[in-house]
Amino acid sequence: MRKPVFLLLLPGILAVLLIVWCLQYYPDHLVSLLRWDALWYESIRADGYHFEANAKSNTGFFPLFSYLWRWLNLSPAGISVLNGMLMLGTTYGLARQLRLWWPAVWLFVALPTSLFFYVPYTEALFYAASGLVVLGLARQRPALVAAGLLLGGIVRPSALYFLPAAVGLGLVEIRHCPAEWRRWLGRSALYLASAATGIGLVVLGQWYSTGIWLAYVKTQLHWGHTFKLPVLPLTSVSQGIMLLDAMALVAGLALGGWLLWVLIQRQRPAPEVIFAAGFVVATVLNTLLYAPLLRGSTSLISVARYVFCTPFCLLLLHFFLPRQRPSGLLLAATAAAGIVLTLLLGLWQMPVLNFRSLPGIAIAGPLLALLLLGYTLLWAGVGYRLVRFSLYSLNILLLLVLLRNYLLGYWVG
Repeated sequence: MRKPVFLLLLPGILAVLLIVWCLQYYPDHLVSLLRWDALWYESIRADGYHFEANAKSNTGFFPLFSYLWRWLNLSPAGISVLNGMLMLGTTYGLARQLRLWWPAVWLFVALPTSLFFYVPYTEALFYAASGLVVLGLARQRPALVAAGLLLGGIVRPSALYFLPAAVGLGLVEIRHCPAEWRRWLGRSALYLASAATGIGLVVLGQWYSTGIWLAYVKTQLHWGHTFKLPVLPLTSVSQGIMLLDAMALVAGLALGGWLLWVLIQRQRPAPEVIFAAGFVVATVLNTLLYAPLLRGSTSLISVARYVFCTPFCLLLLHFFLPRQRPSGLLLAATAAAGIVLTLLLGLWQMPVLNFRSLPGIAIAGPLLALLLLGYTLLWAGVGYRLVRFSLYSLNILLLLVLLRNYLLGYWVG
């Protein structure tokens, strides 16, 4: 097997082996693939939608994954394997079609949040739908983009972030070349209509099943998802996951600054890169403004999953990971921005080395610290091959740690 394909498949192979081992080693009442959101998806698969006016209910989730699961009649293990194959196949296809840098691809598939591609969650199906969007934008095929946006709109609520991403893409393109404003206005309208149609079908489907108009919005209120200004310092359910959530937050804020620079300077990066950055920025801003409060602070709950489990993250890794050492000025600016964000957001209060972030895994704190250090060294261009190998290995190790904890019922974002 060629090296690129082997390193692409290795995290998935190890994840499947870990799942099999846990299902065999732990008692049945302690380990399960049906945890957290997977229980809601399974309830839609088994019984369809139901709405509770005064409690959480499965109308807080979009239906396509559950309906596909029902149609295929697979077990939780079967749908998990299919999810993993769908993600890896989509990633390989994008890597070949777009000629992505293989080290970026390897790092992406090994990211700790990739565990959600190997359990009964919607991440893999949304990833495939979004992959159509990326490929369509790269190949300038609006029909393919529209198909991906429509499918994504039926898979998960994250499709809402397609709307500002499409608007941002149109603005960048029109500002760079005002003479083409009609073409890009028409494409933006098509993209907005496609995503809105997918979301609208979900709204209508839930109304048909429950008789409740806007059931999704009403259900989300029970999770505390209402508009509010961020309350600092930010927090998360688990301190171990907090570091991953913080990485997603910093990525979103940095990409927001980059998009503003692109607009001001009238730059024209590839349209798929602009759309990807817009999606990430919208995801992070929505989390900051609509996330629930936890212990009196705004929770970054699941933002790492929403940002990193997408082909947009893969594309941005390919685009931004340096092939050569950045300038000293850029490194100094990056370090200064990191220090300012740490102070403003209270990230300095997060434990790094001296905590047991994941039950039963005392090494998780040092792993996360090394992970952050590794990405810093990668950006600095220090010992590329060694840093890439170390990052790849640490990512896989932390992925398996988080997957093990998910199977045992601990929160992993």
